[in-house]
Formats: sequence, structure tokens, C-alpha cells
Amino acid sequence: MFDVRQRCLLQSFNAHSDSVECLVIHDSERFFVTGAANGDIKVFQLDSFKECCSFENEHGRGHSSFLRGGALSGVTQLYWTHDYHLFSSGTDGTIKMRILDT
Repeated sequence: MFDVRQRCLLQSFNAHSDSVECLVIHDSERFFVTGAANGDIKVFQLDSFKECCSFENEHGRGHSSFLRGGALSGVTQLYWTHDYHLFSSGTDGTIKMRILDT
């Protein structure tokens, strides 16, 4: 995690076994969520980088034909509402919503 405003590394850690495809910080700046190429989604506390919860294989590996037949996999996008509704989309062709208990 890198703070571009202060130009410094905040934290470095291995959160996923596959590449991280997206990361979103909640508006409250208390939590952030990551989505990985293997379909896993993980939620962390921003101040401690402690994992709060995870959703394994939320978006399984899929196949996309719009990039010259190239294979894509996992979580492609995350969106968080102010009241902790987490929306995710993936290459499996689904959009999912979870309400996170804070």
C-alpha cells in the first residue's frame, strides 16, 4: 500500500495467492477491500492491515472473448456504498452483493 500524497510506502504484505486485480478504500477510510485473479475477495482494516473477512472463490475463473480470445480470471471490479454494501463483478459473468457487518 503506497500513499501517493506523501510518496511513501505504508505497508507491504502478501494478501492473496494470486495477483490483486482491484483495490477499493471505503469512504470512511476504516477499511479496504481487494479482489484477486483467483476470485477471492478480502476485507482489511486500513489502520492495522488486519484481515477482517474473506470470500474465497467469490468469482471463479472464467473466460472472456472480448480481448482476442484471451483468458481473464477472477474479480474485475469492486464498489462499496457508504452503508457497507459491497458489489463485485467477475469474469464468471456475475455481479454479487454482500452487506458487511462493521
